[in-house]
Order: sequence, then C-alpha cells, then structure tokens
Amino acid sequence: DVVYCPVCGAPHHRACYQSCGHCALEEYHGTPKQYRRPAEPAQSQEPSGENSPPRRDIPHDREGHVCPQCGKTSTSDTLFCPYCGFQFTQPGPQTPPVGMPFGFGGYPNPAMFDPLGGVDPTDTIDGLPVSEVSSFVRVNTRRYIPLFSRMSKSGKKTSWNWAGFFFPYAWLMTRKCFKAGIFTLLLSLAFSLFTVPLQVNFWAFANTLPVEQQTYAGIAAALQGSLFPAPVWTWVLFAAGILLSLGLRFFIGAFGDALYKSNAIGTIKKLKADEEIEDVHEAIAAAGGTNLLWGLISLMGMQVLTNLLLLFV
Repeated sequence: DVVYCPVCGAPHHRACYQSCGHCALEEYHGTPKQYRRPAEPAQSQEPSGENSPPRRDIPHDREGHVCPQCGKTSTSDTLFCPYCGFQFTQPGPQTPPVGMPFGFGGYPNPAMFDPLGGVDPTDTIDGLPVSEVSSFVRVNTRRYIPLFSRMSKSGKKTSWNWAGFFFPYAWLMTRKCFKAGIFTLLLSLAFSLFTVPLQVNFWAFANTLPVEQQTYAGIAAALQGSLFPAPVWTWVLFAAGILLSLGLRFFIGAFGDALYKSNAIGTIKKLKADEEIEDVHEAIAAAGGTNLLWGLISLMGMQVLTNLLLLFV
C-alpha cells in the first residue's frame, strides 16, 4: 500500500509514512536534492481520444479534481495526488532570472503564483508541516499560509480580515469555525435585543397615526423636526446595542485570523492523534476547506431569529 508525499511526490509504504509522520526525504525539500518523479511517457501527458483523462494543466487548487492517472477523486488541494503521486501541475519558477529583480522588467513576483505564498514547504506552523496546514485551509492559501507562518513565528495574534468585519459569524461558519461562529451569532443576536425597545416604541407611535398616514412617507412627515416620544432608556439601549455590535465586528476583524488558525491547528492535531483514521491527509483535507452553505444558513438564521423577536415582543 503506497502513499506519496504531497510536497515532493516521493513514494512511501503507508505504514512507514504513518510511523515517520512526514516524508522520509523531508530534509531535502526545497533543495537541489529534492525528489523528482521520473519523466512520464509523452503519450500519458497528452492523451487523445474521446474518453481521454483530463490534461495535466488543471489547476492544483481546484477542489475535488479527478486524478488522470489513477482515476480517484482527491479532495486535498496539493500538487500531487495523495493516492498515486501524479503531479497535477508543473511548478512555476521560484526565483527570477539572473539580473531581473522581483516585480521589475516584466517579471512578476513568484509569490503571487505560489500556493503557499512564498512560504518554504519544509517549514512548520506551530509544529505542523506547512503542507498539512495548507491541505486544511485549501481555499486562498496564498493569504492564510504566510499569515499563519508569521503569527507562529512572532506570536502576534492580530491582523485584519475584511470578511470577518463585515460578516463575522457568516465568515467563521464558512471557514468551519463552528464554535466561534455560533458564539458570535448568539452575541450578535443578544446585542440586537438592545434595539428592540426603541423599535417597539417606534411602531407604537406609527400606529397612533391615521391609517392613511401609516406609510413610510407619512411617518417621516410626522417625525419631521422632532423625535417620536420614547423613554430615554430605550435610546440608551439602542446606542449600546449599536456600539456593542460594531465592537464585535472590529474584534472578529482583528482576531478572526487568529481564531481560524487556532481552529485549524487544533483540528489537525486531533485528527493526527486519532489512530483509527487510515488516511490522515485526506481526513485533514475533508475537515478543512470552506462551506459557503453554512455561511448562508447563519445569515438567514440571524434574519429569521431577529424577525421572530420583533414579532413576539
């Protein structure tokens, strides 16, 4: 039973790889001595015919691609098939030509095209190989892998994530940080309760107007130049709810990446410690990635719960 290193494609006995915990040739990764797979026959690289397998130039970061060599679907977004070692893409140049600096002379920064964002594939993040963390992240690894690497080395917990700021619980749920996502959603719901008393007073005021004036334009005309009668405490609660909701958004925007990193590292370590899992690499890939459905469910759930509160209060 053979498995292949997701970084260099070196073949191993499955038992040997699991016993070692990493590629036996890991010390040579990123060096001229790194393992290179033998060149494949030309006919296998460019097959022809109606039932020919996919070309070798399919993107390595495409989720769920089918290996053209063994026919198995790989959920792990690596350069090599974890079952047979087939190389999905030919890696691009990692250094510019002599005398041509990064970003000048028409030569782009290679980190822009590196799925690891320029991070050494032999490096570790909180004691875990970069390849394993990359398999867990899967989507937008060019951003998260360098960020996680810097956090691991510096101990820094803050960064900035616009998705976490604008969609705090939805982003966390999409990234499968379910505990943090549900907790953030419940906090958002609790903070929205602070605004309910003022809204109740507003609609009570609107109901006192004549029926023909109970429109947005009519209510706006009635409120022109003055505020509707409402206790001061309802205004205080409303302002507190807005400020707390905004503070929560800033917190997830600043610490969301650290929460995601902690969830990724914890999940990977838990999976590697489970002796009942036969294919740890595939288990890590399946546990990670993104799920947009969970993000949409959290957004719709928040809307439904808020409407129910307004309906029954």
